[in-house]
Amino acid sequence: MAIVSDDSAPLLGPLRHAVPALLAGATVIVKPSPKAPSAAFALAELSARSAFPGGVFNVLHGDLAAIEGLCVLSEVSRLCFAGDPALGAKVAELACRYDKPCVD
Repeated sequence: MAIVSDDSAPLLGPLRHAVPALLAGATVIVKPSPKAPSAAFALAELSARSAFPGGVFNVLHGDLAAIEGLCVLSEVSRLCFAGDPALGAKVAELACRYDKPCVD
């Protein structure tokens, strides 16, 4: 699962989707806003300190090209979005191009 978040809720947005996925045994890739990447980085640091297995919680930095890259990966089963509806529409459009489910 991949989670795309903007800078309106850089911590709570990703957590809202990541926690249930991690509890279900999924791996997570978080693509934070370039304006507020430190919250996602802190979550990755905490997951490493908590002895999560490597590769379970991942952070990907970038822009729309990074989101499109997530859509191409077969390992990403769906995209989740947290934040501004305008950006969410762009994420949903990219996901639709690659037949990936997108939820907000």
